[in-house]
Amino acid sequence: RSWSLELNYITAENIDFSRVLADMIPRCIPSAYVEGYSELVELGIKNRWPRRPEVIFTSNAYQANDGFKAWAAEKTENGSKLVIGQHGGHFGMTPFAFHEEHQIEIADRFISWGWTDNAHQNITPLGNFKDAGKVEVESNVAGGALLVQMTLPRYSYHLYAVPVSAAQWNSYFQDQLQFVSSLDDKIRKKLLVRLLRSDFGHGQKARWSDAFPDVVLDDGSGSITDLLKKSKLYVSSYNSTTYLESFGLNFPTLVFWNPEYWELKEECKPFFDLLESVGIFHKSAESAAKKMNAIWDDIDEWWFHPDTQAAKDDFCARYAKKIDRPVCELASIFKES
Repeated sequence: RSWSLELNYITAENIDFSRVLADMIPRCIPSAYVEGYSELVELGIKNRWPRRPEVIFTSNAYQANDGFKAWAAEKTENGSKLVIGQHGGHFGMTPFAFHEEHQIEIADRFISWGWTDNAHQNITPLGNFKDAGKVEVESNVAGGALLVQMTLPRYSYHLYAVPVSAAQWNSYFQDQLQFVSSLDDKIRKKLLVRLLRSDFGHGQKARWSDAFPDVVLDDGSGSITDLLKKSKLYVSSYNSTTYLESFGLNFPTLVFWNPEYWELKEECKPFFDLLESVGIFHKSAESAAKKMNAIWDDIDEWWFHPDTQAAKDDFCARYAKKIDRPVCELASIFKES
């Protein structure tokens, strides 16, 4: 790459930032978006994608596939409709999320897992089509507990309500240690901690081994459903997809996180308040561990209590709605688009 960037409107106040920007953009912008863009456009032809699609549907290629992006951009400019389906948790809950806002803005129709937003009339609340067809998973009364972990890059890469720096992730990790240390000894001995395969330099495995040498770690490569079948309780420690899926499987679940890092929209707080009232959702590690200690000997009595089930079902109707015929309902949405 031999070209450089010249910026106009440089003032005494922004000259230092402008110099950094002018230096970094040529270093960092992908060559596929500049020198190789014509080859990127050719991918649509080579892949024999439709020349005149009426509707284009994706759940993640809008972000993860550069060839798709170039093809879809051309087709939508020529009249094709773009439909994007929600592909994970956290959506519709956070007061700020750049990637969520971007999807809704570029889509003619955005399909949510049940939630709506009065500010965006193009959102269609279909349900969690990812879980469609899956049957409930029974807890193993002789099993242990499964605690699922998350990691994020050490430096902020998206503007949304999560721990956005190494320091904030370290605070998240300390909450995990506090949770485990607050468990009764008999429960801690039956705990499995599932790590995320992407470590991002946090050294999760070593940190866990130093803090709790006897706690069993899972490397995150296997099926989480297989782990649930060996467990009596699932514990989610962050706001993402997994607890929505365990709710959908009607599997006994505890959820906890620090609300200072996982901020919530005002309109969704009543749903979490309802989960909190029956002991599913907790705002501290200590509270979650206390609840787990209390219910451990008869988790089903707590989980299948009518009040607990009603709170879970009301929450799912909004954020993880079950659907029986996803293909038919998607087809109807495509026709309407």
